[in-house]
Amino acid sequence: MHYSTRNIINGRYTVINPIKQGAYAETYRVKAPDGQRCFLKLIDRALLQPHQLTPEGTIAELDILAELDHPNLTRFIEQDTLELGGKPFTYVVGDFLPSETLADRLQRERRLGVEEAKQVTLGLLDAVAYLHNRPRPIIHNEITALNTLIDLYGHNLRTATRLIDFGYARHLDQAHNQSIDGLDWFYLANERFLGEGSQQSDLFSVGAVLHHMLFGRLPWAFDLGTIPPAQRQAHLIEQRCTPLPRPRGDFEPDRRLMAILEKALAPHPNDRFQTAEEFAEALQNTALTIPPAPQTEQPMPGGMAVETCSCCAPDEDTRFSIGGGGFDEVAGMDDLKDLLERKVIFPLKNPEKAKAYRLQPANGILFYGPPGCGKTFLAEKFAEQTGCHFSLVKGSDIGSTYIHGTQMKISALFAEAERHRPAILCFDEFDTMAPVRDQCGQQALADQVGEFLSQLNNCGQRGICVIASTNRPDAIDKAALRKGRMDKIVYVPLPDARCRAAMFQMHLQGRPYDSNMDCGRLAELTNQYVPADIAFVVNEAAEQAAFADVKISQSLIEEVIAKNKPSLSPQDIMYYDEMHRKMEGLARSHRIGF
Repeated sequence: MHYSTRNIINGRYTVINPIKQGAYAETYRVKAPDGQRCFLKLIDRALLQPHQLTPEGTIAELDILAELDHPNLTRFIEQDTLELGGKPFTYVVGDFLPSETLADRLQRERRLGVEEAKQVTLGLLDAVAYLHNRPRPIIHNEITALNTLIDLYGHNLRTATRLIDFGYARHLDQAHNQSIDGLDWFYLANERFLGEGSQQSDLFSVGAVLHHMLFGRLPWAFDLGTIPPAQRQAHLIEQRCTPLPRPRGDFEPDRRLMAILEKALAPHPNDRFQTAEEFAEALQNTALTIPPAPQTEQPMPGGMAVETCSCCAPDEDTRFSIGGGGFDEVAGMDDLKDLLERKVIFPLKNPEKAKAYRLQPANGILFYGPPGCGKTFLAEKFAEQTGCHFSLVKGSDIGSTYIHGTQMKISALFAEAERHRPAILCFDEFDTMAPVRDQCGQQALADQVGEFLSQLNNCGQRGICVIASTNRPDAIDKAALRKGRMDKIVYVPLPDARCRAAMFQMHLQGRPYDSNMDCGRLAELTNQYVPADIAFVVNEAAEQAAFADVKISQSLIEEVIAKNKPSLSPQDIMYYDEMHRKMEGLARSHRIGF
């Protein structure tokens, strides 16, 4: 923090106490020259992202604050600029209540009573309704317990609640494609991961705050640290396709209250409350109609059924997502990344040039190799590198107990991908979805393979690129590997020494470790380790170092390596070496590959 207690900011505001330091700003409680206590936010302009500035170069947050006047919002007083260490800063001052954040209160009391929770929620909805109904509507984009203030001297919780921090706020007609780094994902609606913000995404966040107050935890919350970074968003969205959990404890909500939460937290925006007023009315209306329990299978004409969930509705599939750092987040594999860049990504990104040179679009790519080598991760990073819409599909996503149900799901997946073209469909463990038909033993499974073959035919011409990953390429029906279907086969091998050194460096990044760390030596000690093994080694060393309150050292990592052998046995490696030779022969016989 740039200031401490009793420091004076810009010769005017005396710091009472610092409050918090964020990604681009610091906040303080200060005293104005007239003795009034205020809230001051100090913004480092050099740390602002382009989306935080207006086309005129002003700070969007401050422009919004200057036009607001509502009792459930912080009152704007003034803004000014100053220079610190030769860098330009801007500060904004608002009134400050003798208050605490809702987050602080929940940390102390764990949860609120039903009536208290309702009143705080109604106060938030009053603020949100004012924002959404402005002549030029405003979306807050960061409604959380931390950004909710409660006046300690307020006699009515509804009027004592204030919504603060407009750092991510935008006018509805502005582009909302912005970073979500530093935000609490469990408050964010699914569409926020696509860079989209709307009235419905704000109302989802209010629903998450209500859930937090009632149950002492956020909806569908889990330990993000247990999920690989590249899979966290997809895992959270997948969890939200399941019914809203009813946390166990000493509080059992009535059906009406659970119905309100389920509607507020619906994965698809069209299924949520459409206005803050509608949400508020539901909270106050004792005659709320309880919607029927969601069905896992929706009936189709003629007795057919297809399994759906609201976030995967045909009109807008939120499983498709774009984001991340692409190949920059893949350690090593330089030759493979270069090959994919030239042979596949270049035609996708340069359609006019591809048309002029008559370059054929890729239909499908098969990544195969030993388990733990990052085939699915590479597929996700490939999708990010192209900038295309991406959907990861597992066997359970297309399974169905209904006759022809799986075929309909496969057809629907490709139809949705075509609507989002150019799009990438990634099938994990493809050998379980398209097994050798002669060995299926079930007509339904053979029909499933036949549907895949039909959809794979020249799908590149429909703007769809299919990526499949497998540990058992020999178990896939050979018809799927022919030219015009899965027409590029890529072996993802064990990482070499250079790649392993890069992986150690990548996993150590952002953690406290000794400056004399020799990643080349660590790579020598981890011959035949797969990427998952290396990630485990670094995480284990980090855990031990944190417990001992020391930096991660070379000797500590080497000790962990000595105690943890490679997950693949020599026999496994021989098996995959032989598999590679067989697949290379198949590729040549079918004219497949690079």
